[in-house]
Amino acid sequence: MRRVVTSARAELRLREAAVWLAARSPDEQVLIVGATHDGAAELIRQVARERGSGFGWHRMTLGRLAAELAKLELASRALAPIGMLPVEALCARVIHSMRAAGTLGRLDAVADQPGLPRALARTLTELRMGGIDSAKLSPEIGAALAGLAIELERARLADRAQVFELAAAITRHALLGLPTLVLDVRLRARAEQALLEKVLGAAPDALITVAVGDELTSSRLGGAVEVLAVEERDALSRVQKHLFDRGKLTFAPLDRSIEIFSAPGENRECVELARRVLAEAEAGVPFDRMAIVLRTPNHYRAHLEEAFSRAGVEVYFEHGTVRPDPSGRAFLALLACAAEGLSARRFAEYVSIGEVPDAIAGEPPPAVPSAERWVAPDEELSALTLEDQPVARPRFGGDPDAPVAGGTLRAPWRWERLLVEAAVIGGLERWERRLAGLAARLELADLESPSESRTRMREDLAHLRRFAMPLLDELSTLPAHATWGDWIDRLSALATRALRSPDRVLSTLSSLVPMADVGPVALRDIQLVLAPRLAELIVHPAARRYGAVLIAPIEAIRGMAFDVVFVPGLAERMFPQKVIEDPLLLDSVRG
Repeated sequence: MRRVVTSARAELRLREAAVWLAARSPDEQVLIVGATHDGAAELIRQVARERGSGFGWHRMTLGRLAAELAKLELASRALAPIGMLPVEALCARVIHSMRAAGTLGRLDAVADQPGLPRALARTLTELRMGGIDSAKLSPEIGAALAGLAIELERARLADRAQVFELAAAITRHALLGLPTLVLDVRLRARAEQALLEKVLGAAPDALITVAVGDELTSSRLGGAVEVLAVEERDALSRVQKHLFDRGKLTFAPLDRSIEIFSAPGENRECVELARRVLAEAEAGVPFDRMAIVLRTPNHYRAHLEEAFSRAGVEVYFEHGTVRPDPSGRAFLALLACAAEGLSARRFAEYVSIGEVPDAIAGEPPPAVPSAERWVAPDEELSALTLEDQPVARPRFGGDPDAPVAGGTLRAPWRWERLLVEAAVIGGLERWERRLAGLAARLELADLESPSESRTRMREDLAHLRRFAMPLLDELSTLPAHATWGDWIDRLSALATRALRSPDRVLSTLSSLVPMADVGPVALRDIQLVLAPRLAELIVHPAARRYGAVLIAPIEAIRGMAFDVVFVPGLAERMFPQKVIEDPLLLDSVRG
């Protein structure tokens, strides 16, 4: 029996799901598909606390379910599943091929923009998930869609759309035929609908909860929908019940269930949020029963982190906090150095970031063996995910001005001065000639009038030459064009030599391993693909969220309920946000 339940109140939907799950036998296998992994886990913990433990409850998101169902079929076809980063890399190759063939059309004007491969990857993935025929699209988008399909087939790669397609075709699997609970999953594409229909069609009993307002999911599921009515007992329940109503609305006074406040700017707004969280905690609301829901996470993350740190309140960022990634930016500076003919400015930028590795007699360490460079990529369709571990930074001792302290090569500001003094411009021979010339000038001047500061400059210069020249030599030997496999091998070796903490870079390169046979690819394409991923670091929360205030985007709290919810950023002219159509696939075409 299949039941579809909807309600404007998440608490009612979750209560219905908890009753359904608690009615299962403790040793009965059950499949729980959540909009988020945490939402499904939260429901299981709630039922386990009230009823006791159960065995054989499988919880996963729809994407992980697709990967699990399709993995044997992928292996039998010798296909490697990939995430969005390899798709972006393939789109960069498609753009290059279309430009050479003169089929870019209106996209030719923005072909050199670094954001085009990423934007095209999103649009083409949406089209493939929707099963759209390229013949129904504009010539350039249709050609790009066909080109991506050719590249995927040539490289034996399976993107998200193909993984879902293969999963929906599976007829026998341990996860099929189980009682199934679908918790507030949003069906955005036909491929997702086909997979869920397959799973629900094989299930002897199923309960699906859908949020009110998610009309697309309700229509894709079909059948009768059972509505759990919300009793209008206060202002909050009225808002929940009528939020998506069309037509004339009846206004009612506010009460304590909804509070509206304003503050001059995001920073002060976050300070006020911290105060109100403390007030709710004094009133008896646990921190983990409160949530701050963000419409624009990038605008608020840093302010919230600072405000709650000052208030002494533990917070849990569902998607982590975004910070500049020193190792990623240092690596991008090295790639820019190579692309710009061994630019001294770019090398000085790399040195100034302070990510130089431990020194071996003043020289860069040797590259780690190839078999030891693989770090698990952070992709939903991968079997493993990267666990962010705190990196132990070396403590410096001895002379703070010494280029080498405790066996660790420093990144002294004096190196930048030496590069200016030597008038290094670029090119390996110029580097050698200019640094040697500066060394000779300093030595001659020291013979005429010895100086302690000049002696220190000569020592700094010796350390700079010993460290920089091997790296510059390696950068100068990077190929103009190579397959992704060759690039990954060369760049992963370079990362282990040039970075103190290379794991982040190695993880990003590992996600591109399925594309090893794709090529040839130019260095500029490598930069376009890696730059968005390496410039900033998402620091995932290390601990569980219990005992802390949850801070999350709206989509991340699907399938969850809280006692107190704060929604910042609902200011005039900021909310509702202006809906901007996809410039690559206009709404008129979508319709």
